[in-house]
Amino acid sequence: MTQPEIMGEHAILDALKAGPLRMKPQAGGRIRLVRGRGDVVGTARAEVLSSLAARGAICRDGVMLASPTLPTPQRDTTDVAVTVDGVTTMARRVKIECPLDYLRSHKGADGQAWISASQWAAGDRLRTDFTRAHMMPGIGMRWSAAPKASPSAASGGADMTDGAIAARARVDAALDAVGPELSGLLLDVCCFLKGLTQVEAERALPPRSAKVLVRIGLGMLERHYAPPRRARPRHWGADDYRPLL
Repeated sequence: MTQPEIMGEHAILDALKAGPLRMKPQAGGRIRLVRGRGDVVGTARAEVLSSLAARGAICRDGVMLASPTLPTPQRDTTDVAVTVDGVTTMARRVKIECPLDYLRSHKGADGQAWISASQWAAGDRLRTDFTRAHMMPGIGMRWSAAPKASPSAASGGADMTDGAIAARARVDAALDAVGPELSGLLLDVCCFLKGLTQVEAERALPPRSAKVLVRIGLGMLERHYAPPRRARPRHWGADDYRPLL
C-alpha cells in the first residue's frame, strides 16, 4: 500500500482556513488531519505541526488544530511560551471548551456542581500527564485488556525523555486504578475532549448516561491521586496502656 502524500506547511495552513481540524496519530510520527465527523484532509508530520505551533502559525490544543487568523467569537485565546529545540517563542493557544468544564459548571438536582473541584482537578491531571507522555501516536488499540508494551515500543521511538516516561507510567497507573470499564471513557472525555453526546453515540450508551459514568470514573481517579487517610487505631486505655498477650 502506498503511503499518502505528506502535507507541507502551506498545505496545512490552507486546510485550516476552512475550519479547525482534529489530529489522529498514525505510525511513524505521522498525524492524520480530519475535519468534521471524519473527512480526511491529509497527513502531516508531527514535527511540522509542532514547528507551526511554536511559531504561532497555528493554534493547537489537545487533539485540535485551528488557524489563529480565523475569527473565533466563541473561543478565548491566550499567549503561551513554547520551547522547541532550546528556543522559546510565543504561540497562541485556543481555549477549546472542555467537557470537564461543562460538568463543573453544570448543577444537579441538589443544586450542587455535577463534579467537585477535586474531581475536575483529577481529570485535568490525567490530561496533563497524557500530554506530557506523548501518548497520542500509540493510542490505537492500547486502552483495553491488551498487554502493555514498553514505553519506547509504544511511542514508536527510543528518544522519549525521562519526564515523558514518568508521565506515561503515571497515566498507566491511573487508568489501572480506574479499571477497564471506565478508563476508556475517561480518556475520551479528559484527554481527547470528546463531548458527552459523542461519547454516548460511539459507545452505544443510553442518553444522558455518560455524565453519570464520568462522575463515577472521576471519583475513582480522585481517590487514586489522593487516597483517603486511614484512621489511627484508638483504645480507651491510659497512655501507658499495653495489651495483654
